[in-house]
Amino acid sequence: MNTLLKISFLILFGILTQTAFAQQAEYGLAMRYSDKLQDTKTSSGEPYDAAELTAAHKTLPFDTKVIVTNLNNNKSVTVRINDRGPFVKGRVIDLSGKAAARIGIAEGKEAKVKVAVVGKSQPAVTTTTKPAKKATPPPTKKTTPAKVETKTATRSLGVSSAKGYGIQVGAYKSEANARKRVKALEAEWYSDIHIKKSKTAYKVILKNYPTKEQAESYLISLKKKGIDGFVVSMK
Repeated sequence: MNTLLKISFLILFGILTQTAFAQQAEYGLAMRYSDKLQDTKTSSGEPYDAAELTAAHKTLPFDTKVIVTNLNNNKSVTVRINDRGPFVKGRVIDLSGKAAARIGIAEGKEAKVKVAVVGKSQPAVTTTTKPAKKATPPPTKKTTPAKVETKTATRSLGVSSAKGYGIQVGAYKSEANARKRVKALEAEWYSDIHIKKSKTAYKVILKNYPTKEQAESYLISLKKKGIDGFVVSMK
């Protein structure tokens, strides 16, 4: 009986030790992804999207959720691991643009952070059922489908009436990704956002000021909030 108790104790001790180790927090530096990496493929196969709450870690399994806390201001954000890295001594995690902005890290800047595992994203549950026998459908009359009007043009791509200066905060190969960035900015209570199409990209531009000086002043306030960009002319 004593032997069984000892074995049970050792098994329980091992489980508790592994659990405590798995939940142990990690400390180090965090950095924000460069905006130039938008739409590039991550190690998990997903395209990088600055508007999503994702991150890169050297060893944690993909889809692991972690809380990242900026130790300089105690701001926290929960992110999902979908990439490998960073491969720089002292850095423990790289954050997407949106995640870094949430805790006050601007592009190209580092901050000391605490990383704690909170769980793993659950995949969608799918059930397998036997396919039903195909029934022969009754003959139907051919009808001409009605035209369906789409509402994709909710925001003008051109900035035809804008002749001043704004802050470009992103450039995307696809219109869909540009609109994702707009939605992310609107979720952060930003307004007066323009999408302007060039030959190579869809540019997301904040505000429209009559003078370059006013735009530069606004850019300073944006950087303090973790939004990086540069002044552009919208003539």
